[in-house]
Amino acid sequence: MVDQKEWQQNKAEEVALEKTGHEFYELGPHMQLMCYAKAEEDWIDYYSSECDAIYERIRDQQILG
Repeated sequence: MVDQKEWQQNKAEEVALEKTGHEFYELGPHMQLMCYAKAEEDWIDYYSSECDAIYERIRDQQILG
């Protein structure tokens, strides 16, 4: 299972580098918050995709089972 806080922090650091070219901790509080907000959005997309995949597997097992 993926740890949400760790995933979001890593994603925020990735977003900071991609969008600003600077390390997350070099940014001011406002930019850090923007990067973290983007990471939260990405987490929701990631987790939703994982839930959909689990649902599909369970549904397929019930159909084939």
